[in-house]
Amino acid sequence: MRAPASASPRRPGVDNVDLMPSTQKGVVVMNTPGGNAVSVAEHTLALLLALARRIPQADALMKQGRWEKKKLERGKKAIE
Repeated sequence: MRAPASASPRRPGVDNVDLMPSTQKGVVVMNTPGGNAVSVAEHTLALLLALARRIPQADALMKQGRWEKKKLERGKKAIE
């Protein structure tokens, strides 16, 4: 489902959304400031933990069909 043409992707809030056409098309429009703050914080911590455990590097190795556990251990040189 596409957003109404009047929706502005540049600014938050509902003041730039044409509510009547949105409602007629079944699009629910809400203003929920800070509503996802906890989710954003959780996601940030998850990404930091993934980096600390070198999960992106392990994923890249697996996609190449390799598993070099020694390169993924702490204190080892990062995978290029």
